[in-house]
Amino acid sequence: MLVVHGAWLPGAGLVVWAEDSALPPQAPRRPGRAPRERPHPFAADHAALAAALASAGPQTGTP
Repeated sequence: MLVVHGAWLPGAGLVVWAEDSALPPQAPRRPGRAPRERPHPFAADHAALAAALASAGPQTGTP
């Protein structure tokens, strides 16, 4: 499930971010390399957030 959050920051405007409960809490291990760190373990990427916001907006076109 994707959970979209938003807040209004004075001087910056609207900020949005999303969390995806389907993501693993830790990045997968890569043999021989240090583990990758994400800013937040469930942070959704830009493409997932854009798709969620696009599907939630008003639909245009002919019925």
